[in-house]
Amino acid sequence: MSVARAPERAFTRAQSRRAPVEEVRKLKRIVMVGVYGAIVACVPFYAFILHYSSLQLIVNTSIGVLIAVSAIEGAFGQMYKFRKRSSYPSMVVVEVGGAKTVAEAAHQVLDVISDLLEAEASWLALLDDAGIPHIELHRGVENAEIIACFEQHEAEIADVIDRRAARTVTCKRENGDRVTVTVIPILAWQRSVGLMAVMSAKPCKDTRDSELLNGIAVAAGLSIENVRQRENLKDALSVLSATLDSTADGIFVVDRAGKIVSFNHRFCDMWRVPEEVLLASDDKLVRTLILDQVEDAAEVLRKSNELYADPETESFDVLQFKDGRVFERYSQPQTVAGEITGRVWCFRDVTERKQSEETIRPLAYHDALTDLPN
Repeated sequence: MSVARAPERAFTRAQSRRAPVEEVRKLKRIVMVGVYGAIVACVPFYAFILHYSSLQLIVNTSIGVLIAVSAIEGAFGQMYKFRKRSSYPSMVVVEVGGAKTVAEAAHQVLDVISDLLEAEASWLALLDDAGIPHIELHRGVENAEIIACFEQHEAEIADVIDRRAARTVTCKRENGDRVTVTVIPILAWQRSVGLMAVMSAKPCKDTRDSELLNGIAVAAGLSIENVRQRENLKDALSVLSATLDSTADGIFVVDRAGKIVSFNHRFCDMWRVPEEVLLASDDKLVRTLILDQVEDAAEVLRKSNELYADPETESFDVLQFKDGRVFERYSQPQTVAGEITGRVWCFRDVTERKQSEETIRPLAYHDALTDLPN
């Protein structure tokens, strides 16, 4: 099987990105053939039935063609505009949605925007917490040229960030050529989170459509921020998981239906349940493996079912194991935004403490030397 080379893949991507507009273009061609065909088809009627002169035929046909051209170009000009406004932002969201990191998301955003707006060169910058833009990546232009553009148009670029609206400026490149630069804000939740710019000697007419650029700006911003939040959540979950695994208690979380949601490694060790069984969410097998280890399994199961039936209840009890181990069991409802979503079970191995208590208790009532009652 042959493998497509990079230029071929890029060409294929470009074709797929322009597919929505091509659909409108095909429809326009069909309409043009139909309308112009109808105009031409009427010529014999005017000539042989209405007996128009040659001059009348030319004038009548010319007027019909002019009216048709004006109507078709006007109507399809709006259709192109509306199609782009709906498809271009959606395309950004779809293509960036699979990015795993902010850097990858930024790269994909710039790739899509550069292609759609037919840029000869482009760059993208993200704002830090102080609102200062930092260049993340660029294509077709050197870093020094971007910095020079910032210096030449510092006020205009600051205005793009503050007003959250695209703006077009003219910059001088290192070779002396002047290039048109359309600076577009990257927007998320009514604030600027970055900037992107497309550069061309002859800019694409789409860069004059402020509504289209605003849609692209919002789609790019929300896509990048979504990836950033996923990254932050992943980090937070990693810290939480490490914290739970460092505790002495075995922790087990289920949802309202009793399905396994989460657990820590300590729980696996304490209950001697293979981690793969818990990951498979085989509730019946997990219940069997647990109940087989405790004394009075029926009572343990009855108490658990009572708690599932009354989600708001907290409980504490002691579990005796067939092998002599002793666990304290504490349970409370899990809440999210004030709503009960499941139940958290915490288990603590108190076997050594109970054994120590059993050893010490006789000493409290008997003399250690004579073993006589005190």
